Amino acid sequence: MIGIKRFFWPILAYTCVIAIVFGRALLPGATEMIWGDDIHRQYYFYRQFFNNFLSQGIWPWWNPYNFSGAPFMANPIVNIWYPPTWLFIALPLNLAYSWHIAIHIFWAMMGMYVLLNSKLKTQNSKLGAWVGGLVFGLSGFFTARIWAGHVDVIAAASWMPWVVWAFIPIVRAEVVVPSFSHHQCPHLPSFHQRFFAKAVMMLETSRLPARASLVASVILALQLFAGYQTMAMLTLEAVGIMTAISLIAQRVTMKTMITVSAQIGLSVLLAVGLFAVVLLPQQEFFRQTIRTYSLPYFWNAYGSLTWKSLGHFFDPFLFGDQLTYSGPPPNYAEHAFFVGRVGFMLIATVIVVWIIQHIRALSSRRTLASRSLRRSGPGSSEKQMLDSGSPAFAGAGLAGMTSAAVWFISFFCIALFGIWVSLGPNAPIDLQYILWKLVPMYHYLRIPPRHLILVAFGLSGLVGIAMNAINSKSEYRNPKQHQNSNVQNSKQKHILFRIWNFFRFEFVSNFVLRASNFLQLFVAVFIVAEMILFARHFIALKPIPEARHDAELIRILKQDTGPYRVLTNFGAWAPPRDSFDFDAGMNYGVYNATGYDTMILRPYYEFIDAANGATKPSILEHDVQIPYLNVFAKAADMLNIKYILHPRGYDPLYRTKDPRFRLLREDVARDYRLYENTTVLPRFYFSGQNEGKVEIKKYFPNEIILSTLSTTGSILMSSEIYYPGWEGYVDGQKVEVIKANNAFRALFVPAGSHTIMYRYNPRIFFIGGIISFITMCIMAFLWNKSYDVRNSV
Repeated sequence: MIGIKRFFWPILAYTCVIAIVFGRALLPGATEMIWGDDIHRQYYFYRQFFNNFLSQGIWPWWNPYNFSGAPFMANPIVNIWYPPTWLFIALPLNLAYSWHIAIHIFWAMMGMYVLLNSKLKTQNSKLGAWVGGLVFGLSGFFTARIWAGHVDVIAAASWMPWVVWAFIPIVRAEVVVPSFSHHQCPHLPSFHQRFFAKAVMMLETSRLPARASLVASVILALQLFAGYQTMAMLTLEAVGIMTAISLIAQRVTMKTMITVSAQIGLSVLLAVGLFAVVLLPQQEFFRQTIRTYSLPYFWNAYGSLTWKSLGHFFDPFLFGDQLTYSGPPPNYAEHAFFVGRVGFMLIATVIVVWIIQHIRALSSRRTLASRSLRRSGPGSSEKQMLDSGSPAFAGAGLAGMTSAAVWFISFFCIALFGIWVSLGPNAPIDLQYILWKLVPMYHYLRIPPRHLILVAFGLSGLVGIAMNAINSKSEYRNPKQHQNSNVQNSKQKHILFRIWNFFRFEFVSNFVLRASNFLQLFVAVFIVAEMILFARHFIALKPIPEARHDAELIRILKQDTGPYRVLTNFGAWAPPRDSFDFDAGMNYGVYNATGYDTMILRPYYEFIDAANGATKPSILEHDVQIPYLNVFAKAADMLNIKYILHPRGYDPLYRTKDPRFRLLREDVARDYRLYENTTVLPRFYFSGQNEGKVEIKKYFPNEIILSTLSTTGSILMSSEIYYPGWEGYVDGQKVEVIKANNAFRALFVPAGSHTIMYRYNPRIFFIGGIISFITMCIMAFLWNKSYDVRNSV
């Protein structure tokens, strides 16, 4: 109950901020929804598809509507196993998206607040920690991505401070501040001091290192479940930087470094085990997509920051806003990292003051150290003086800095690392290229500015610590402690000195404290106001996608009783997309030969390239769609493409004399022409000269039932994608599913009348589920075991 009360006011304040920023977007009308480009163009249709079939009692493992079929549950967009995603089932979609984003922005704020206020032990005031959380949640990285519609990126990034918060106890349980035992137990040998300090540290965290590892595993697993797993990788980079600096600061032994690294590795391994139910299907899918192409480095370095981009520290709209952006590609959202002018200037001021103070302190320590060495005799050394806890050597170098200073440097290094990698080839040393050469995952990570989450995280932490520096604890904050620490000084016992101390602490300190409190509040108000105004710039309500689609066009596409496909043969920027989005067929029941996704099955992509007569892969030109299909090729018939949608400005069929194509509709205002392919082949047909009959009895995402009649045995061809998990049955007997044309499903059907069934049975989910369950059992065992050990201690 005390813990809940402790967070009541921060939660209430953040809730008010969220309400102000989102405004009416939290309660949109029935025909409007918060604007996010990927939401309106892609994610919305995936949620509609799932909800539609779930309402029919069907769990859709497979998506037959895009790219001639593709895995649905294995697609990272879906991440249905992540609990907040269930909002899209419980609430209307136009409401669910606003709340899903708002909840994760709030979660990001609370995570940074908890990190600054409790786990790092930086002595931050609650106000400083609260402001740091607000800056993180309303930073350009989050708010600009609302407009971009990067729902999964926002969700995954919101877990970053929580993961760091969870991993800190692993380090703290092994690394103890040396001055703790010296001040608390000066009469004990150093071995007992270290034992005492470690025991107290364990009791403070209420768990042994094993428990800390388990907690970290669960929180990291939740970040993985949230989607866009690149954020988890970047989060672990932040954890690595913080851990390295903490270990260096405490001058730990190599054994301790290995122990900490092993415990962090164990936590990551357990998190991956929990995530196996999603990871294995996604990896199976990933290994068969166009993401497995070996691409040159310039593809990965696309969209790197320029040195001029650093002007975003002061001017978030240096190259224009999300509508007028003219800076480095691809768009505004990928380059946004603004944390406020006031916050940035506050950080710069604290850094300058900190450098000046440490230069002076270093000079004073050197003078005091030389005197201490002379007094201690010729046999003494600096190491001996350090081990003895001599004040002259306290704080010498990085190892002697306060906890706040160590974490200030950690946040600074994280932000610096994020900026450096984001610059890509524009940096003095291309760190992105080094990572690309050494880390396999970087081969699949495009756009280096994705690392700007580290900049937002690091700078937000610095803002929180800098806010505390305005009102930091000094000798004025505890006059009794100051007096007691000097009670051994005989001069302090004189009545005149007591009068002077009374005047000094009662009058001067009160003035200083009030002034610093006022200044801290003043700065906080400016930061809050600036960040709220900035964040509101990206909140807008627009009509739901159905409102902009062409109703007559959709009516034509849906008029056939048999399943035929449409080919939306244009780029993502073309005007016809407003009439019929690439993925809109998932809602309307219209099958599309293409779609909009980064995860396109490679065999299908290569088939389109081959149909176009391409001599090399088109991946450098088309990485979210299939290449534009040459509609005059016979592949258009074989792919079951009956309708072809072209923009008027790029229309190879216009005024063509080819009798295969017939103009059905032209809309000048919407800039498209719709054609019918009169020689289209059915979805399922017999190969060769066999003119047998095929009738579709049932066509659902996970199951297809056909009735066939043929005079001779033959291969039953289809334009359905071949993929692991699809099983074929002839009259109830399981048969081999053949991979035809290197991309499509086929099977042999004997002569006569038969019932054919295709069933999608993704056993990979079952295997992943078993691994996740075993991991949960192992973690439960380790948790109980650590509980017993703690009780015995």
